[in-house]
Amino acid sequence: MNYYAPLGLAREPFSNSPDPNFLYDSVQHASCLQQLEISVRLRRGLCVVTGEIGTGKTTLCRRFVRHLSQSPEIAVHLLLDPLFPSGEAFLRVLFGFFTGREAAPGVDVWRLKEGIKKALFRLGVREGRLPVLIIDEGQKLTPECLELLRELLNYETNAQKLLQIVVFAQREIEPVLEEMRNLLDRVNCYHRLRPLDFAETRAMIRFRLTEAAADKSAPPDLFSGLACWAVHRASGGYPRRIVRLCHKVVLELLIRRKGRAGWRLVRACVGQERRQVRRAFSHAVIALSVLFMACAGVWALYRFDLGGVRQNRTIAGLTEAAARILPVEPAREVRRPVAEPVTETPAAPVVVPAPAEQEAPAASAPSREEPAVLGTLRLEQGELPREVVRDVYGAASDELLALVLAANPSLKSPDESRPGLEIRLPEPPENRDPAFKRLIWVQLARAGSLDKAYAELRRLGRLSTPLRLLVWRGRGQGAEFSVVAETPFLSESPALALIGSLPAGLKDEARMLQFARKDGRFLGRLDATTLRLVKNGG
Repeated sequence: MNYYAPLGLAREPFSNSPDPNFLYDSVQHASCLQQLEISVRLRRGLCVVTGEIGTGKTTLCRRFVRHLSQSPEIAVHLLLDPLFPSGEAFLRVLFGFFTGREAAPGVDVWRLKEGIKKALFRLGVREGRLPVLIIDEGQKLTPECLELLRELLNYETNAQKLLQIVVFAQREIEPVLEEMRNLLDRVNCYHRLRPLDFAETRAMIRFRLTEAAADKSAPPDLFSGLACWAVHRASGGYPRRIVRLCHKVVLELLIRRKGRAGWRLVRACVGQERRQVRRAFSHAVIALSVLFMACAGVWALYRFDLGGVRQNRTIAGLTEAAARILPVEPAREVRRPVAEPVTETPAAPVVVPAPAEQEAPAASAPSREEPAVLGTLRLEQGELPREVVRDVYGAASDELLALVLAANPSLKSPDESRPGLEIRLPEPPENRDPAFKRLIWVQLARAGSLDKAYAELRRLGRLSTPLRLLVWRGRGQGAEFSVVAETPFLSESPALALIGSLPAGLKDEARMLQFARKDGRFLGRLDATTLRLVKNGG
């Protein structure tokens, strides 16, 4: 049954679903779509579209996806919810997108990246297709996932990038991108959607009525000019608010059996909406107040103390509503022991043990918390613990050597060579040196565990460039291990020159690594040479 037939409509004109047919092509939306298509077809890499909540990002995304899908040479992949618990989970989804199969459970991050790169090369070079990854709700992307997107943008031939990425996100992503300069510099098209003005609001309302009309040659004129003005003033020009308010107005027209809405009817719907919001807010405040009073009452019953004797109470004094919100177990009766007559007895002699026999009470011994461990390594022939410390932490200071010796009681000296000995490497204190944020490192390999990263370091030891491990931790993440060139840089030019001098296989895998974000924590040390480099500005 068509409920909108009395108004001359074939379907609902103000549905809140992101139907591409109902996207009003305002000047900014049409311009944004043109810029996105040009950037994608020219293989420019990364495009970002931001806007406040309700500015039409999702509907624009659906229109763009439908438009690209009409071209058989374009392979479009749409990711609706990019919130992932880890970068590996994100890579597994992308692996399935581009390869068409699910990754095996035991595949590590490096192999996932290799599989994605080979699939993109096959699609873009051998088959001549254009892979496009479109991400909606991009503000949910974690910094780790954004860093992975930056790495995917490095997959390219001499003539073109292998993957095109378009991100639609709320404006919460903007400060994140500002801090990730390496990613922001790769954005080719950056478009920010704004609310509609009055003329665009009126045109949007009439466009939707035309699209939903039973006879598009004669669409119904359900909103007067003053009604459109009232809708614009109440919605602020945000398309989602316009749709929601106009939907209420159309329902009122059906209920009141009217054929056209004026200023008064729109204002009545606005007042009704505000009353509903205030009523919902009042209910929430009342519920929170009851919960707070119940918690306070229960806390008072359990903490009440009179004359140094704790008096337990039952929950009989609580109201029935509070008892339902926070149930409390019945209090147990505590009887105070009756004092017995005291009879004086001779004091027993006090025996003081000899100093050698005297022991401190166990409760007075300070508890020592074991430091967190980065991992364990087994020494190979010719390796010294001192060298391992320098490779892992970046320096072999007395402080770090003492930390490692304390974690390995069987290790007597940092200079003893004992092949097969397993060494525990504790986590050092966080390095808060601000100089670390300025440095650019050249990463040759990366792993999620210490032993795998050190194995990569041994494998790459044949290079003429001195290497070390870089141990760091992102926000809410475990320790990450990168094999990097021992000497960092203060600008990208020398880092790129070093990457260009690497062998062909390593040149494709090398990346620049910088920790400009506030949540990046460096767990290693900067040696004297590096500190002097930063102090002298290069």
